[in-house]
This record gives sequence, structure tokens and C-alpha cells, in this order.
Amino acid sequence: MPDETPVPSYVSCFKGLIEKILTNNPYAKIYVGCMMLSGNVLSESQKSDYLLNAELHKQIANIYGCEFVNMLEVGFNQYNASYHHTGGHIHPTNEGGDIMGEFLSRKMR
Repeated sequence: MPDETPVPSYVSCFKGLIEKILTNNPYAKIYVGCMMLSGNVLSESQKSDYLLNAELHKQIANIYGCEFVNMLEVGFNQYNASYHHTGGHIHPTNEGGDIMGEFLSRKMR
């Protein structure tokens, strides 16, 4: 008989992580971010997935009083991705990393 142990969802794991941090350090300031667009050309359903992901992370941030950082606002898109991401459009180049760092530092002020 296969193991029927339930696997916790991403949401429950993420919420548990925030709860553990806040339990151990109630004064921690937590920033919750969502996935960034990679610069690949996306179908409408893929765009919808990114927007749903952002909304999910925003709701979780609101539950715990955390700051939400919408990484979709960084400004990377299919037209400038080759300047900001490496070949697979996953990891940022040095320039892309600088832009992300500046974006995050502005949001964390």
C-alpha cells in the first residue's frame, strides 16, 4: 500500500515559515515577494498564473502584517530580458541583479 501521508501545500508551508519567524522574533520585519517575470514571451494563461501568484503572496503578507513587494514591477520584460537575464532567462546578469537590488532597496525604506 502506498504511503498516504498528506503532503502540506506550498501555502501552508509558507505560512508556517512566517509563523515560526514571528514566534521566534516577534519584532522581525518580513518582506514577502512574488515571482518575477523571466522575460520569456508568455501566453495569456501563463500571465494569469503570475498574477495569481502575486495575489496569493500579497494575501499571505496581509494575513501576517508583512510588507508585500510586487516583483512584477521590476520592469523586466520580453524586450529587455536579454540585457537583464542570462541565457535561460532565469538568473539575472550583473546589471539585472543591480536593478533588482535597487528596486528592493527602494521598497524596503
